[in-house]
Amino acid sequence: MHVSGAEMDGLRRFATLVGCELHIAGLFSAIGEWVLVPAGAFVANEHGRYDVDMLRAFQTNEMSALGDVMLGVIPPLRLDVVPDKSKLHEISPDGTASFTVGAVELSVGGQQMVEEAERKLAMFLLWFNQWTSRQEADVDGRTLRRVAFGSSLYRVGYSASGHVDRRGVGDGG
Repeated sequence: MHVSGAEMDGLRRFATLVGCELHIAGLFSAIGEWVLVPAGAFVANEHGRYDVDMLRAFQTNEMSALGDVMLGVIPPLRLDVVPDKSKLHEISPDGTASFTVGAVELSVGGQQMVEEAERKLAMFLLWFNQWTSRQEADVDGRTLRRVAFGSSLYRVGYSASGHVDRRGVGDGG
């Protein structure tokens, strides 16, 4: 991101007049990500312009003040529905199975989520991500072991990060 010296001076004067800290918003259009960067993160270059590179912009990003956060997760996101072993969970001749749920397991990147907060977040990400989804049944002969619902990255080259609105996740959601 670049700001001319004259623009930065004018923005700083305005921020001083209204008594607030100066932040500059910018869009990295190639990846579709907004940042809100404190003016102090910009460095004057030899041409009198103020610059902040992409890494520094994301390191100092304050979009969370507006309720926007970025999370990095390792795919796949997965929800496994496991039948109650003490009840019928056989595959019928027509290929269907009626069963009683015995357990629900959530995992991210192959690691099972056990804490309540991480389970809530994993569920939120599973239902509201922009990745490709799939479902499959794990069977052993005519016995249903589990039904898995999963999501993986939807395009090559896209980071495993995504924006998540804090509302709906955590204690108050």
